[in-house]
Amino acid sequence: MSQYKRSKIWISVTITLILVTILFTAIFQGARWVAALLIAGVAMLILFFPILIIDIKNASGDRKIKKEEDKKIELKRAEIELEKERLEVEKLKLQQGIIEEAKNHCKYCGSSIVGNPKICPKCGVSLTE
Repeated sequence: MSQYKRSKIWISVTITLILVTILFTAIFQGARWVAALLIAGVAMLILFFPILIIDIKNASGDRKIKKEEDKKIELKRAEIELEKERLEVEKLKLQQGIIEEAKNHCKYCGSSIVGNPKICPKCGVSLTE
């Protein structure tokens, strides 16, 4: 349980205690134990209200940090997706290049030829006519 939630619970309990005490005061007019409850409730409110304010400030700061981290994570994911797409395109280009390079064969010995050489690297026959 976060400090913020704990503080909210304490403040809720304190305010409830004060309201019940006020109700009892109206019913039992002047009973000492009712006055003691009222003093205890006010003391709890005085003690825990500043803690609640501090916890609210900390919680809002934590939310801002989390939002910034979420934005950074989302940006990284987008960068990764772009890199995946770029690599996929590169892969397709390489596959296409390999297919195009494999289309070139020596008409004398049948070996595959990479690029456009003038002489077959395997049999040595001139490829230019």
